[in-house]
Amino acid sequence: MPRDTVLSELKKIPEDKVRIYNCKRSRLCMRDLETGEEYKGIQLSLVFPLTDRRSFLRVCDSEENEIGIIRSIDSLDEESRRTVEKELERIYFIPKIVRVNRIEERYGSRTWSVETERGPRVFDVCGRQSIRFIAPFHLLVKDIDGNRYEIPCLASLDPDSKRVLQTAI
Repeated sequence: MPRDTVLSELKKIPEDKVRIYNCKRSRLCMRDLETGEEYKGIQLSLVFPLTDRRSFLRVCDSEENEIGIIRSIDSLDEESRRTVEKELERIYFIPKIVRVNRIEERYGSRTWSVETERGPRVFDVCGRQSIRFIAPFHLLVKDIDGNRYEIPCLASLDPDSKRVLQTAI
């Protein structure tokens, strides 16, 4: 579904009319600056989490009822933007693979030994269906525990990593 179609079907939340902030017990709150209404314990999610992490932010109340969509995180005031970015980083943590050391076939799955931006990782992948291209050179890998890893640009990998990766994709 095209992005503009998604937005037209949902309630828009004007970025300049709300503030998003941390309230008690690490919960997020949102205040409507026009009405003064406060939503406590809001939940955030991205409509397009793999391809657009700056736009189409879905906001739900504490009971998961949709309040609306914020078109662009970048249009929020600075404090709200920082609060949202921190929450999205927590929700959508996907380590970026910067080097592929080896991929070994064992017991019907493949064990990947990689370096990520946050250090070394070893994980198992079950078949090629767990490896997806989400753009021409952007790869998403899902391990058997449901954790996701990404390679944002295959071309940026070193030659040895590319050679090892060819056996898996």
